[in-house]
Amino acid sequence: MRPSPALTAGGRTVANLLSATEWMLPSPATQVHTISVLPSHSPPSPPHHFSFSNLTTAPKRNGGHGHEEGSPRFEVVRDDLLHPLANGNKARKLDALLPLLRRRGATDVVTCGGCQSAHAAATAVHCAEWGMRPHILLRGEQPNVPTGYNLISLMFGNVTYASRSVYAHRDEMLYDHARKVGGTAGTVLWADDIGREDIVLDEDIGSRRVVIIKEGAGDVQALLGLIRLVEYLYNLSSFHKHENVHVVVDAGTGTTAVGLALGAVCLGLHWRVTAVMLADTLKRYKEREKSLISDFKKLCHNNCHEMVGENYIGDSLVEWVERFSPRRFGKVLNGEIALCRQIAQQTGILLDPMYTLAGWEQAVDLCVGDSRTKVVMIHTGGTLGLCGLAQRLKSFQSFTASGSRTGKGVVETRAIFPARQTRVVGPFSRGQTTSPSDREASRTTTTTTSSTTPRERLALPRGGRRCRSLHPRTHRTLARTARRIEQTAKRSIGPRAPATHASHARRLPPSPLDGWAARSSVLARLRCLPLAAHHTRVG
Repeated sequence: MRPSPALTAGGRTVANLLSATEWMLPSPATQVHTISVLPSHSPPSPPHHFSFSNLTTAPKRNGGHGHEEGSPRFEVVRDDLLHPLANGNKARKLDALLPLLRRRGATDVVTCGGCQSAHAAATAVHCAEWGMRPHILLRGEQPNVPTGYNLISLMFGNVTYASRSVYAHRDEMLYDHARKVGGTAGTVLWADDIGREDIVLDEDIGSRRVVIIKEGAGDVQALLGLIRLVEYLYNLSSFHKHENVHVVVDAGTGTTAVGLALGAVCLGLHWRVTAVMLADTLKRYKEREKSLISDFKKLCHNNCHEMVGENYIGDSLVEWVERFSPRRFGKVLNGEIALCRQIAQQTGILLDPMYTLAGWEQAVDLCVGDSRTKVVMIHTGGTLGLCGLAQRLKSFQSFTASGSRTGKGVVETRAIFPARQTRVVGPFSRGQTTSPSDREASRTTTTTTSSTTPRERLALPRGGRRCRSLHPRTHRTLARTARRIEQTAKRSIGPRAPATHASHARRLPPSPLDGWAARSSVLARLRCLPLAAHHTRVG
């Protein structure tokens, strides 16, 4: 990666460009936290051989001279705090794009993403806030229980699910859907085209103007929001005095990394930008970087050649690196959920294992290896993706687990995100005395949620299928109703006569009480009542 030239002319040009842009975010300000990397006191087992401390929020002990003194540290740009629902680099990429679309008369916005796409959710939220109708195309099938970013997209946008075969041809899919949204009289434009001043737009007030945003907001206007962030960080006193700044970011589409690198070059900063590749190959990332830089030159009317470099022939502005543990996109390795939990408990910063954890690991490696360079990690948000991850993976027992004990019941091993809500089961009820051997056995016994308690076995219907558990208050109400019915039956027909045939009670026709009997241990005994108790009219 070649060094960035420090050009004052370029700095003036980009300053004029930023000052003339309308922004979605009222301010580029964001919090910056300092993280200290400490040796772990737990048994050494990679990648858990470090512990962390948030020096920005942690209380100062011993006058600030504790075990953190002299330890490696790096900065975290907390863009995950920009918005309660749609934050991170997703909000930065829409910062200059959405005001431009509204100014050019866009009525509808169409974009796409995965089922738990943070970009799709951010587009839906911010378009709704800015008075445009969002239309979201999500890859795959609709989940049975919407959660995470899928739920946010459903609440704020008009969601359509596309099969994977259709989604493979994204451009055709987006354009066809935009044509359906616009109708016969509507206009369909790509976001890259609407920024051109020479484009002719339909002035019909009643027609719909549909704008297509690429997957991940990989449009040239998205670069301006990242350049604005670089300018804000450079003006901070903690950044202004450092010449050697190394910015680390996780890369999905790579647009964020290219925007950060362009911002550093245009402002004449000797900053390095490292992007951790997560979703594509090195060749595809470099091709996308070259395409974005070419579009950025056109956006600036070819006045930024001195900023990017007249001799730019394809040498990368971004240092693209592989993740420390390469894997297929979307796969979570054993121990990564536990590491995210450790970081959250020690620093108060929530990461997700697919995106931001990759940037965190890279930042830790860089700050430990070179203490003279200021390492800065951009937190790209996306933490609501943990909800979708917990829904997709049926069990997290292999990733992280912690033992827990409740009362005198059976000890269960609970994962961070269990597939079902666990309950304490066991032979020991409240107030029951047990021997030491029984208590010891209860501590070492492991049960699952599929076990059946004696009370549940009484509530099983004739087919033996499990019924949905009811609230204890509902069981008590059903029990009182059952006792009243039984007392009324006894007063009407007298004492119960012995059955003449062993299967007499089981050959009864269906009774309205059968539904109750499947849900109450008391009503289950009513099946043994004679025929008159169920079907003989009293009086």
